[in-house]
Amino acid sequence: MVNPVSEAAPLKGLFALIFRMRFSDFLGSFIHGLRALALIIVFSVGGLQAQEDCGFLSGPEGLEAGCQDSCVWVVPDFERSPETTGYDLDSIPYAPPLAVGTGTVRDVTGTGYTNDIALPFGFSFFDTDFFSLKVSRKGFLTFNTGLTGTFNYPNQDLGSGSLPPNSIMAPYGYISNSGGEVRTEVQGEMPCRRFIISWENMPQTGCGSNLLLTQVVLFETSNKVEMHIGQFESCLGITAVVGIQGGGGEGGVGPDAYNTGELVIDDLAFAYAPNGATQTQLVYLMDDEVIGQGDSISVCIDENIELVIGANFPEILPPPPVAGSCDAIPDEACDTTMAYDFNLSANQTGSFNFPFDGELL
Repeated sequence: MVNPVSEAAPLKGLFALIFRMRFSDFLGSFIHGLRALALIIVFSVGGLQAQEDCGFLSGPEGLEAGCQDSCVWVVPDFERSPETTGYDLDSIPYAPPLAVGTGTVRDVTGTGYTNDIALPFGFSFFDTDFFSLKVSRKGFLTFNTGLTGTFNYPNQDLGSGSLPPNSIMAPYGYISNSGGEVRTEVQGEMPCRRFIISWENMPQTGCGSNLLLTQVVLFETSNKVEMHIGQFESCLGITAVVGIQGGGGEGGVGPDAYNTGELVIDDLAFAYAPNGATQTQLVYLMDDEVIGQGDSISVCIDENIELVIGANFPEILPPPPVAGSCDAIPDEACDTTMAYDFNLSANQTGSFNFPFDGELL
Protein backbone atom coordinates (compact mmCIF):
# COMPACT_ATOMS: atom_id res chain seq x y z
CA MET A 1 0.00 0.00 0.00
CA VAL A 2 0.99 3.61 -0.45
CA ASN A 3 1.36 5.79 2.59
CA PRO A 4 0.11 9.38 2.17
CA VAL A 5 2.91 11.90 1.87
CA SER A 6 2.37 15.26 3.46
CA GLU A 7 5.71 16.66 2.38
CA ALA A 8 8.56 15.66 0.11
CA ALA A 9 10.67 12.96 1.72
CA PRO A 10 14.40 13.51 1.23
CA LEU A 11 16.09 11.02 -1.06
CA LYS A 12 18.96 10.32 1.29
CA GLY A 13 19.18 6.73 0.13
CA LEU A 14 21.99 5.17 -1.76
CA PHE A 15 20.00 3.94 -4.74
CA ALA A 16 17.36 5.34 -7.07
CA LEU A 17 16.01 3.61 -10.17
CA ILE A 18 14.48 5.64 -12.98
CA PHE A 19 11.87 3.88 -15.11
CA ARG A 20 9.96 5.01 -18.19
CA MET A 21 6.25 4.23 -18.23
CA ARG A 22 5.38 3.65 -21.89
CA PHE A 23 1.73 3.73 -22.85
CA SER A 24 0.80 1.47 -25.81
CA ASP A 25 -2.48 0.51 -27.56
CA PHE A 26 -3.25 -2.96 -28.96
CA LEU A 27 -5.81 -2.62 -31.76
CA GLY A 28 -5.50 -6.00 -33.46
CA SER A 29 -8.53 -8.12 -34.42
CA PHE A 30 -8.03 -10.50 -31.50
CA ILE A 31 -7.10 -7.97 -28.82
CA HIS A 32 -9.26 -4.92 -28.35
CA GLY A 33 -8.64 -2.05 -26.00
CA LEU A 34 -5.70 -3.55 -24.09
CA ARG A 35 -2.87 -1.22 -23.15
CA ALA A 36 0.52 -2.22 -21.78
CA LEU A 37 2.41 -0.22 -19.22
CA ALA A 38 6.00 -1.18 -19.88
CA LEU A 39 8.16 -0.34 -16.89
CA ILE A 40 11.54 -0.01 -18.58
CA ILE A 41 14.62 0.82 -16.59
CA VAL A 42 16.39 3.81 -18.07
CA PHE A 43 19.34 4.04 -15.71
CA SER A 44 20.17 3.86 -12.06
CA VAL A 45 21.78 6.48 -9.91
CA GLY A 46 23.44 5.94 -6.59
CA GLY A 47 25.55 7.48 -3.91
CA LEU A 48 29.25 8.17 -4.22
CA GLN A 49 31.01 5.04 -5.49
CA ALA A 50 27.88 2.99 -4.98
CA GLN A 51 28.18 -0.55 -6.29
CA GLU A 52 25.68 -1.24 -9.05
CA ASP A 53 25.49 -5.03 -8.79
CA CYS A 54 24.14 -5.24 -5.24
CA GLY A 55 20.71 -6.32 -6.41
CA PHE A 56 19.29 -4.14 -3.65
CA LEU A 57 16.56 -2.59 -5.81
CA SER A 58 14.85 -3.83 -8.97
CA GLY A 59 11.55 -3.11 -10.69
CA PRO A 60 8.81 -5.43 -11.99
CA GLU A 61 8.35 -6.48 -15.60
CA GLY A 62 5.39 -7.17 -17.89
CA LEU A 63 2.85 -4.80 -16.37
CA GLU A 64 -0.46 -4.45 -18.22
CA ALA A 65 -3.57 -2.34 -17.76
CA GLY A 66 -6.87 -2.03 -19.63
CA CYS A 67 -7.73 1.06 -21.64
CA GLN A 68 -10.69 1.81 -19.36
CA ASP A 69 -8.50 1.71 -16.29
CA SER A 70 -4.90 2.62 -17.04
CA CYS A 71 -3.71 1.87 -13.53
CA VAL A 72 -1.28 -0.78 -12.38
CA TRP A 73 0.43 -1.80 -9.16
CA VAL A 74 4.20 -1.33 -9.13
CA VAL A 75 5.83 -3.70 -6.63
CA PRO A 76 9.64 -3.36 -6.53
CA ASP A 77 11.99 -5.97 -5.13
CA PHE A 78 14.38 -4.41 -2.63
CA GLU A 79 16.78 -5.14 0.22
CA ARG A 80 14.68 -4.67 3.34
CA SER A 81 17.59 -4.40 5.79
CA PRO A 82 15.56 -5.89 8.64
CA GLU A 83 16.24 -5.17 12.28
CA THR A 84 18.56 -7.74 13.83
CA THR A 85 16.21 -8.81 16.61
CA GLY A 86 16.30 -12.39 15.29
CA TYR A 87 17.75 -14.50 12.49
CA ASP A 88 16.69 -17.07 9.90
CA LEU A 89 19.22 -19.84 9.28
CA ASP A 90 19.70 -21.39 5.83
CA SER A 91 22.18 -23.75 4.20
CA ILE A 92 23.84 -22.14 1.18
CA PRO A 93 26.36 -23.31 -1.43
CA TYR A 94 29.93 -23.46 -0.18
CA ALA A 95 31.72 -20.59 -1.93
CA PRO A 96 34.36 -18.87 0.24
CA PRO A 97 34.93 -15.39 -1.24
CA LEU A 98 38.57 -14.98 -0.15
CA ALA A 99 41.33 -17.03 -1.80
CA VAL A 100 43.62 -18.78 0.66
CA GLY A 101 46.84 -16.84 1.18
CA THR A 102 45.34 -13.45 0.26
CA GLY A 103 44.12 -10.55 2.36
CA THR A 104 45.71 -8.90 5.40
CA VAL A 105 47.45 -11.17 7.92
CA ARG A 106 46.35 -10.52 11.51
CA ASP A 107 48.59 -11.26 14.49
CA VAL A 108 47.00 -13.79 16.86
CA THR A 109 50.09 -14.67 18.90
CA GLY A 110 50.36 -14.01 22.60
CA THR A 111 46.77 -13.77 23.89
CA GLY A 112 45.34 -15.85 21.06
CA TYR A 113 43.27 -12.84 19.94
CA THR A 114 43.91 -10.19 17.35
CA ASN A 115 44.01 -6.59 18.41
CA ASP A 116 40.76 -4.69 17.90
CA ILE A 117 39.93 -4.60 14.18
CA ALA A 118 37.96 -1.56 13.00
CA LEU A 119 35.08 -2.53 10.72
CA PRO A 120 34.81 -0.69 7.38
CA PHE A 121 31.10 -0.14 8.06
CA GLY A 122 28.77 -0.20 11.04
CA PHE A 123 27.34 -3.67 11.64
CA SER A 124 24.20 -4.56 13.60
CA PHE A 125 24.29 -7.85 15.52
CA PHE A 126 21.51 -8.96 17.84
CA ASP A 127 20.03 -5.46 17.85
CA THR A 128 23.29 -3.73 18.79
CA ASP A 129 25.49 -1.64 16.51
CA PHE A 130 29.19 -2.47 16.42
CA PHE A 131 32.16 -0.79 14.77
CA SER A 132 35.00 -3.15 15.66
CA LEU A 133 35.66 -6.77 16.54
CA LYS A 134 38.46 -9.10 17.47
CA VAL A 135 39.25 -12.59 16.27
CA SER A 136 40.27 -15.65 18.29
CA ARG A 137 42.49 -18.44 17.00
CA LYS A 138 39.82 -20.83 18.28
CA GLY A 139 37.58 -20.23 15.27
CA PHE A 140 35.31 -17.50 16.61
CA LEU A 141 35.09 -13.73 16.47
CA THR A 142 33.53 -11.47 19.06
CA PHE A 143 32.20 -7.93 18.94
CA ASN A 144 33.04 -7.63 22.66
CA THR A 145 36.49 -6.18 22.07
CA GLY A 146 37.14 -6.07 25.80
CA LEU A 147 36.78 -9.85 26.08
CA THR A 148 39.70 -11.56 27.81
CA GLY A 149 40.29 -14.93 29.37
CA THR A 150 40.86 -18.40 28.02
CA PHE A 151 38.29 -20.12 25.83
CA ASN A 152 39.69 -23.56 25.04
CA TYR A 153 36.71 -25.44 23.63
CA PRO A 154 32.95 -25.46 24.21
CA ASN A 155 31.32 -27.85 26.66
CA GLN A 156 27.87 -26.22 26.72
CA ASP A 157 25.20 -26.02 24.05
CA LEU A 158 24.78 -22.99 21.84
CA GLY A 159 23.06 -20.21 23.79
CA SER A 160 24.99 -20.84 26.99
CA GLY A 161 26.44 -17.86 28.82
CA SER A 162 29.70 -19.79 29.15
CA LEU A 163 30.33 -19.44 25.40
CA PRO A 164 31.94 -16.27 23.99
CA PRO A 165 29.43 -13.38 24.06
CA ASN A 166 28.33 -11.50 20.92
CA SER A 167 30.16 -14.10 18.89
CA ILE A 168 30.18 -15.88 15.55
CA MET A 169 31.55 -19.42 15.92
CA ALA A 170 32.52 -21.05 12.64
CA PRO A 171 33.28 -23.43 14.37
CA TYR A 172 34.69 -22.68 17.80
CA GLY A 173 37.00 -25.57 18.68
CA TYR A 174 40.22 -26.61 20.42
CA ILE A 175 42.77 -24.92 18.15
CA SER A 176 46.49 -24.88 18.87
CA ASN A 177 48.24 -21.69 19.99
CA SER A 178 50.59 -21.79 17.01
CA GLY A 179 50.43 -22.49 13.28
CA GLY A 180 48.11 -21.27 10.57
CA GLU A 181 46.99 -17.71 9.88
CA VAL A 182 44.07 -15.35 10.35
CA ARG A 183 43.44 -13.00 7.41
CA THR A 184 40.87 -10.33 6.62
CA GLU A 185 39.73 -8.40 3.55
CA VAL A 186 37.12 -5.87 2.47
CA GLN A 187 35.39 -6.58 -0.83
CA GLY A 188 32.86 -4.57 -2.86
CA GLU A 189 31.74 -0.96 -2.68
CA MET A 190 29.29 0.78 -0.37
CA PRO A 191 26.48 0.14 0.38
CA CYS A 192 27.09 -3.57 -0.15
CA ARG A 193 30.62 -4.15 1.07
CA ARG A 194 31.63 -7.44 2.63
CA PHE A 195 34.14 -7.89 5.44
CA ILE A 196 35.73 -11.33 5.38
CA ILE A 197 37.56 -13.08 8.21
CA SER A 198 39.50 -16.21 7.24
CA TRP A 199 41.07 -18.87 9.47
CA GLU A 200 43.58 -20.75 7.33
CA ASN A 201 45.12 -24.12 8.19
CA MET A 202 44.85 -23.76 11.96
CA PRO A 203 46.00 -27.04 13.62
CA GLN A 204 44.01 -28.53 16.49
CA THR A 205 45.60 -29.06 19.87
CA GLY A 206 46.77 -32.68 20.13
CA CYS A 207 45.93 -33.41 16.47
CA GLY A 208 48.22 -31.23 14.40
CA SER A 209 47.14 -32.80 11.11
CA ASN A 210 43.48 -31.84 11.69
CA LEU A 211 43.31 -28.34 10.24
CA LEU A 212 40.61 -25.71 10.49
CA LEU A 213 39.83 -23.87 7.24
CA THR A 214 36.86 -21.51 7.45
CA GLN A 215 35.61 -18.01 6.59
CA VAL A 216 33.02 -15.63 8.04
CA VAL A 217 31.48 -12.90 5.87
CA LEU A 218 29.75 -9.80 7.28
CA PHE A 219 27.46 -7.94 4.85
CA GLU A 220 26.93 -4.18 4.88
CA THR A 221 23.34 -2.83 4.94
CA SER A 222 21.67 -6.26 5.12
CA ASN A 223 23.69 -7.17 8.25
CA LYS A 224 23.69 -10.77 7.08
CA VAL A 225 26.29 -13.25 8.31
CA GLU A 226 27.68 -16.12 6.24
CA MET A 227 30.12 -18.82 7.26
CA HIS A 228 31.91 -21.07 4.75
CA ILE A 229 33.51 -24.01 6.52
CA GLY A 230 36.00 -25.84 4.31
CA GLN A 231 37.23 -28.43 6.77
CA PHE A 232 37.11 -29.30 10.44
CA GLU A 233 37.19 -32.62 12.28
CA SER A 234 37.07 -33.05 16.04
CA CYS A 235 39.66 -35.31 17.63
CA LEU A 236 40.40 -36.85 21.04
CA GLY A 237 36.71 -36.61 21.87
CA ILE A 238 36.93 -32.81 22.20
CA THR A 239 33.79 -30.88 21.26
CA ALA A 240 33.16 -27.90 18.96
CA VAL A 241 30.14 -25.75 18.04
CA VAL A 242 28.80 -23.80 15.03
CA GLY A 243 26.47 -20.82 15.43
CA ILE A 244 25.93 -17.25 16.56
CA GLN A 245 24.72 -15.76 19.83
CA GLY A 246 24.26 -12.42 21.56
CA GLY A 247 25.78 -10.75 24.58
CA GLY A 248 24.57 -13.08 27.32
CA GLY A 249 24.09 -16.14 25.15
CA GLU A 250 20.60 -14.98 24.17
CA GLY A 251 19.22 -15.81 20.77
CA GLY A 252 21.64 -18.62 20.00
CA VAL A 253 21.12 -19.69 16.37
CA GLY A 254 22.91 -22.52 14.60
CA PRO A 255 22.41 -25.76 12.66
CA ASP A 256 21.10 -28.49 14.97
CA ALA A 257 23.51 -31.06 13.56
CA TYR A 258 26.48 -28.89 14.56
CA ASN A 259 25.54 -27.89 18.08
CA THR A 260 28.17 -28.65 20.71
CA GLY A 261 29.57 -32.11 20.04
CA GLU A 262 32.18 -33.98 18.05
CA LEU A 263 31.94 -32.52 14.54
CA VAL A 264 33.12 -33.46 11.07
CA ILE A 265 32.54 -30.71 8.49
CA ASP A 266 33.60 -30.51 4.84
CA ASP A 267 32.58 -27.75 2.42
CA LEU A 268 29.44 -26.58 4.20
CA ALA A 269 28.08 -23.04 4.36
CA PHE A 270 25.34 -21.30 6.34
CA ALA A 271 23.63 -17.91 6.13
CA TYR A 272 22.15 -16.04 9.09
CA ALA A 273 19.70 -13.44 7.78
CA PRO A 274 18.06 -10.90 10.12
CA ASN A 275 14.27 -11.29 10.25
CA GLY A 276 13.12 -8.25 12.21
CA ALA A 277 11.05 -5.29 11.04
CA THR A 278 11.89 -3.76 7.65
CA GLN A 279 13.97 -0.59 7.89
CA THR A 280 14.38 0.36 4.21
CA GLN A 281 11.97 3.03 2.96
CA LEU A 282 10.84 3.33 -0.67
CA VAL A 283 9.91 6.70 -2.15
CA TYR A 284 8.16 7.19 -5.54
CA LEU A 285 8.45 10.36 -7.63
CA MET A 286 7.01 11.66 -10.90
CA ASP A 287 8.08 14.99 -12.36
CA ASP A 288 10.19 15.62 -9.25
CA GLU A 289 7.11 15.29 -7.04
CA VAL A 290 6.80 12.64 -4.35
CA ILE A 291 3.66 10.63 -5.11
CA GLY A 292 3.93 8.01 -2.40
CA GLN A 293 5.93 5.83 -0.06
CA GLY A 294 5.76 2.16 0.87
CA ASP A 295 6.47 -1.32 -0.46
CA SER A 296 4.29 -0.75 -3.56
CA ILE A 297 2.27 1.89 -5.35
CA SER A 298 -0.68 2.06 -7.75
CA VAL A 299 0.18 4.23 -10.77
CA CYS A 300 -2.40 5.59 -13.23
CA ILE A 301 -1.13 7.27 -16.40
CA ASP A 302 -2.40 8.38 -19.79
CA GLU A 303 0.91 9.43 -21.30
CA ASN A 304 4.56 8.44 -21.32
CA ILE A 305 6.22 9.40 -18.08
CA GLU A 306 9.19 8.52 -15.91
CA LEU A 307 8.80 6.97 -12.49
CA VAL A 308 11.63 7.29 -9.99
CA ILE A 309 11.88 4.69 -7.23
CA GLY A 310 14.25 5.67 -4.46
CA ALA A 311 15.39 3.38 -1.66
CA ASN A 312 16.48 4.87 1.65
CA PHE A 313 18.66 2.25 3.31
CA PRO A 314 19.50 2.64 7.01
CA GLU A 315 23.06 3.74 7.68
CA ILE A 316 24.75 2.68 10.90
CA LEU A 317 26.80 5.57 12.25
CA PRO A 318 29.06 5.65 15.31
CA PRO A 319 27.77 7.53 18.35
CA PRO A 320 28.76 11.18 18.78
CA PRO A 321 31.98 11.85 20.70
CA VAL A 322 31.79 11.89 24.45
CA ALA A 323 31.96 15.38 25.93
CA GLY A 324 35.29 15.94 27.66
CA SER A 325 37.20 13.48 25.48
CA CYS A 326 39.70 14.28 22.77
CA ASP A 327 37.18 12.97 20.23
CA ALA A 328 35.00 16.01 20.89
CA ILE A 329 37.52 18.68 19.87
CA PRO A 330 40.00 19.11 16.99
CA ASP A 331 43.20 17.07 17.11
CA GLU A 332 45.41 20.16 17.37
CA ALA A 333 43.57 21.21 20.53
CA CYS A 334 44.10 17.80 22.12
CA ASP A 335 47.81 17.36 21.45
CA THR A 336 49.26 15.34 24.29
CA THR A 337 52.72 15.00 22.78
CA MET A 338 53.98 18.22 24.38
CA ALA A 339 55.89 17.77 27.63
CA TYR A 340 56.36 20.45 30.27
CA ASP A 341 59.24 20.10 32.70
CA PHE A 342 58.93 21.86 36.05
CA ASN A 343 61.93 21.61 38.35
CA LEU A 344 60.34 22.35 41.70
CA SER A 345 61.73 21.54 45.10
CA ALA A 346 59.54 20.27 47.90
CA ASN A 347 58.87 23.74 49.30
CA GLN A 348 58.12 25.43 46.01
CA THR A 349 54.95 25.80 43.98
CA GLY A 350 54.57 26.78 40.38
CA SER A 351 51.95 27.52 37.79
CA PHE A 352 51.86 27.82 34.02
CA ASN A 353 49.39 29.80 31.91
CA PHE A 354 48.83 29.26 28.21
CA PRO A 355 46.23 30.53 25.71
CA PHE A 356 43.27 28.30 24.83
CA ASP A 357 41.08 29.22 21.86
CA GLY A 358 38.75 26.23 21.97
CA GLU A 359 35.27 26.04 23.45
CA LEU A 360 34.79 24.54 26.87
CA LEU A 361 32.56 21.42 26.80
